[in-house]
Formats: sequence, C-alpha cells, structure tokens
Amino acid sequence: MTLNGKGILLAGLLVAFGIAAGKPVEAADLRRERPAAQVFGNPVAVSNWSGAYLGGTIGYALGGSDTARTIGTPGFVGLVPGGIVPGQLKLRREGVTGGVQAGYNFQTGRFVLGLETDIQLLDAGKSASFTGNPVLGTPLTTAARSRLDYLGTFRGRVGFLPTDKVLLYVTGGLAYGGIDSQASVNGVLAPALSWNGARNEVKAGYALGAGAEYRLTTNWSIKGEYLYYDLGRQTVRTTPNAAAAAAVPGVAYDARIRTSGHIIRTGLNYAF
Repeated sequence: MTLNGKGILLAGLLVAFGIAAGKPVEAADLRRERPAAQVFGNPVAVSNWSGAYLGGTIGYALGGSDTARTIGTPGFVGLVPGGIVPGQLKLRREGVTGGVQAGYNFQTGRFVLGLETDIQLLDAGKSASFTGNPVLGTPLTTAARSRLDYLGTFRGRVGFLPTDKVLLYVTGGLAYGGIDSQASVNGVLAPALSWNGARNEVKAGYALGAGAEYRLTTNWSIKGEYLYYDLGRQTVRTTPNAAAAAAVPGVAYDARIRTSGHIIRTGLNYAF
C-alpha cells in the first residue's frame, strides 16, 4: 500500500471513530455555546423566569350573572306572582380597574410555577329598579344597587414556555372584595310607604383565569390576563318606616345579591 493510501485509510478511521463516539467537533461546540436542560428526553434552551417580581395592571371589569333576588318575608314574596314586586333584578357591573401585583416564579425546564397576589380598585357599580302593579292604592318601585369597591386575589400559577420569551399560564385561588349594596321599596303614589336597607362588608370567594406574558428585557415583561371571580351572595335586609309598618305589619323586603364577574387586563412586571 502506498503512503497516499495509508493517509486515506487513516483519515477514514478518524472520521469513523468520531461518528461512532457521537462527538463531532461541530456538535460539541454548539452545546458549549448554548446550555440546555432535559425535558421529555429533548434538549431545550434554559431561560430565567425564576425569582420575585412586582408590577401594575389596568383593565376593564364586566358583570357576570349578578342578581338581586327577592327573598323577604312570605308576605312580600307572595307579591311576586302578581307582578307587584320583581322576583329578581338584573345587576350588571362594568367599569375600569387598576391596581398592583407581586409574585414569585420558580422555573424547571420549560415549566414555570408561581404564586401571585394582587389588589385593584374598581369603578364597577350598577343599580336596577322595577315598578309593578298597584297594591294598597299605589304601585311600588323596587330598587337595588351593588358596588364592588376593590378586588384582591391570592393565586397559584402554572405556566409553560413555548419559547424563552413567552409564558402561557393558567391561574386560580382565593378572591376577596369590598361590597357596598343597597335595597329599597317605595310607594309611587303614596311615598310615605318605604322599606330601605344597606350592607357594606368584605366577602371572600374564588378567582380563575389564564394569561400570557412576554419578556421584553431581562427584567421587564408585559402580560395580558383574563380572570373570572365569584364572591358568593350577600343578603340585604330592609326596615319599614312607620307608615309601612302600620299598613302591612310584619311584611318586609329583603334582597339576596350575587357578586361575580369577568376582568380583562394588561400589566407590566419588573423581575428582581
């Protein structure tokens, strides 16, 4: 065999050895340039979403199936079939929201787990009224008003990173809010007949939602989020004035008001 043939044979053996070892120089260089984590047996690029963050949000609140249902004494409930008072009033909250949020993320591979708390003010209140058929010589106007002054949540988040900069997540947990509600019944032709009541309290419930967050820089990210909240039901009891108590003793109007709704918002976060 000539020297040229030996050179060719040696070169071939070196190539074969490199392929069998699975360590071509080019592939090794690429792995050194970009660290990787192993998820489901496939290498993925490592990003850094772990850590604490703080931010703010602004959005819009839409009412859910909010209602003020007539549940007063049997004497008042008995007026519903005759169209004198309503079985329920529809209350639909709509308004602007704005607030702050803070949380912590822990990333493992392409998955991100986290906790987030937020509180926001809402300009979301609604009233409704109904004037029915006459009774005691006058129609009665039944009215209800409910306002959600603020809403706070404490939620878990579970997310997935389709790319290093995009986080898709679902979220859910505790919700609480300050609710200010009023209910009344007043005579139209005999305005002395009146029942009025109010209740202001903090109610707790739950919130569920989903969102997407995009990393603008190492520290800044922007997100869009949808939340559904449900704070349960609140009973507003009314008290008759002297004329109503004398005309129909032992009869009172009470309203059971449900508070729920939807929030669509955008936010800006700073990661530490």
